[in-house]
Amino acid sequence: MPNTILKRWNGSSFEELYPKTTVGQISATGSPGSTTALFGDASWKTTPAGSGSTNQIAYWTGTTTVGALTTASYPSLTELSYVKGVTSAIQTQFNNTITKYNFSPVNNATATATSGFIASISIPADGYYQIDVNGMWSKAITGVNCSVIIGVNTDSTTGTPTLDGKFQYLNTSGATTDTVTNINGAITTSYKTFTANTAVTAAITTTPWSFTGVFYSGTTVAKLLRFYVYQSTSTTGNVTNDKFGIVAQKLAV
Repeated sequence: MPNTILKRWNGSSFEELYPKTTVGQISATGSPGSTTALFGDASWKTTPAGSGSTNQIAYWTGTTTVGALTTASYPSLTELSYVKGVTSAIQTQFNNTITKYNFSPVNNATATATSGFIASISIPADGYYQIDVNGMWSKAITGVNCSVIIGVNTDSTTGTPTLDGKFQYLNTSGATTDTVTNINGAITTSYKTFTANTAVTAAITTTPWSFTGVFYSGTTVAKLLRFYVYQSTSTTGNVTNDKFGIVAQKLAV
């Protein structure tokens, strides 16, 4: 029975069987009005006003007014969702990552390590760093029994810096990764080296190589970690290295 009101006779007149509750009958703090609502804590409070926009972040433009932040200056909800899953301060992560690139070819024409210097990277003190290095041999060794050598050293032995990792390169077919002897232990101002197999490097052309390891920078003093690529035999015009890059990421230990 829609729109039906039940009434009863009270002896002198009809009255509603279930009388309507009026605003005045409600016991609550505050004042009812067109911009207020009754909250669960028995109080009349001003309801938020304003308007929003699809995919924009809402914010308070006043104590009771809501607006939307324009995507011209602020991230959209979609862009904000990109940081989902981040478990620590992003800027701190950036600060703990160091990169160094050198795209200029290095002609390693002799067997002297210093002539094959490629690049160095400064590693802050008191930390363990994941070091990822990538390079490219862009010129073949031809007619000479000559091995390519990757050399590593540091400018400071304070705190006994160490390096543990391995050097890899693609074989002549470009399909399989060959691993050269691992390097580990203390890094000094003298060179620690990896030597590629002579038979493999005799046919290297446009072949990538990489080094992956963990470097401990020691204490109190930052370290300059230096990388070299040179050859085992002094022969002119054999190995050229280019497209070299280093990424050092501090590890949480």
